[in-house]
Amino acid sequence: MSAWDVTFKAGLFVILVILPLLLITGTWEAPASVALVWLAIRGARGSFVRYQRLRRA
Repeated sequence: MSAWDVTFKAGLFVILVILPLLLITGTWEAPASVALVWLAIRGARGSFVRYQRLRRA
């Protein structure tokens, strides 16, 4: 059995997933988009995302 465990800050996840979407779609100038990103980053502060993958050999 093998395991893969990754833990990283949730704010980094928000930046890597949401921010590129806003830049690609061009909605980064909209006040609602800026507020959404700001709230997501503030809400994720101090939080962590943990990904675990277990595989049977």
